[in-house]
Amino acid sequence: MEDDGLLDLRDIVRINIDVLYFFGNMYPRFRTSVVKLFYIARLSIFFGFFFMGIVSAELANWYASMGNLQAMVNASFLTLSNMVSMIKFYAIFRHQDRIFALLESTNRKEFRPKNRQQRSILRHFIRTMRTISLLMYGGCLFTCAFWAISPFTDEDGPYLPIAAWVPFEPSKGTIYFEIVFAYEILATIVGGITDMSADCLIAGFLIVVCAQLKILNNSLSNIRQLSLQEERSGLLVHDSDDDSNEPEIMWMKLQAVMDDKLVECVVHHRCVLEFAEELTSLFSYSILGQFVVSVIIICTTLFEITMVSFMSVKFFSLILYQYCMLMEIFILCYFGNEVILESNKLTNSAYHCNWRPCSMHFKENLLFFMTRSQRVLKLYAGGFFTLSLDTFVRILKSSWSYFAVLIQVNKRKLDLYEISQGA
Repeated sequence: MEDDGLLDLRDIVRINIDVLYFFGNMYPRFRTSVVKLFYIARLSIFFGFFFMGIVSAELANWYASMGNLQAMVNASFLTLSNMVSMIKFYAIFRHQDRIFALLESTNRKEFRPKNRQQRSILRHFIRTMRTISLLMYGGCLFTCAFWAISPFTDEDGPYLPIAAWVPFEPSKGTIYFEIVFAYEILATIVGGITDMSADCLIAGFLIVVCAQLKILNNSLSNIRQLSLQEERSGLLVHDSDDDSNEPEIMWMKLQAVMDDKLVECVVHHRCVLEFAEELTSLFSYSILGQFVVSVIIICTTLFEITMVSFMSVKFFSLILYQYCMLMEIFILCYFGNEVILESNKLTNSAYHCNWRPCSMHFKENLLFFMTRSQRVLKLYAGGFFTLSLDTFVRILKSSWSYFAVLIQVNKRKLDLYEISQGA
């Protein structure tokens, strides 16, 4: 087997773990009092002062806007996103030890690549996750930048970028207005970046499942070639004094290696199932909350887009926010769908492993595995939604339906207002 010591599968989510560490959503090992002090400071500043502060202000504003459709929509779309973020942060904080155990298991022996092609597959998935993380972080930062600019481009501006309750009236042009403005933008950046990191962490573990199923398919379809590679590398010892060069004895030794390789594939499959089960146990309800809230957020953001001028800065800020919300659920649904597709290939890959010249014992074990692998691996959100592209489409359809209802309700209110004005 090719040396793979430089390939660390934890790199799939390393950048996301580092970000969550920095903002205090994950805690380090408290080896010294200085480490503990710095962690408490980060947690208090980023999570306590910025994130929880803006969430509390948004909830108070949402309560105060009851009865006003436009004001409730303005207050809801970011508030709901932050509320589901709290569910993710709670799951990460509470189960951090299990998350790190899951992370360490990505480098277990069964998950290591067996040939150059599998090594390339894993490197591809690591690069893919890094690209996704950068795209999501970039989308978050650009959204916040447009939110910061848009109040200064409107005729009624400048105004505070986030609909939140403030215990005093920050008048335009005063130092209080500037402080609250800067606070809201910084709090939004902190909340957005940490939320994106939590989503990428979950997606990264999904990618691990997808990658392992892909290399398992490769191992199954190339089981004979992998066995021959071991023979050439000296794992099948040739002894010229014991007639081991005879074809029959060589065939028997090759069959023994193929039997071992098939057992390795069975163990690999079981490890993937255990990994997926632990992943579902950790984040199932976080994903469910994201899906439910995404329906409302996508709907309300679409409604907001129809209320602003086309091609304005506010318009682009809402488009970018919609992009972030869609990316959050799309990456989960896409890689969940890839897990289903790769799992569905296992039986076919096992069948195409050139089993016909093999021993009866190998064929029986292969048949047992093929029977077991016909049960397709699917990941669920709270036991209700399958992580698949079909679920993603259903979320979009539901959001569009609620958006149409909002448009009709708003139009009816406008008609009634015009009638009352005319009277």
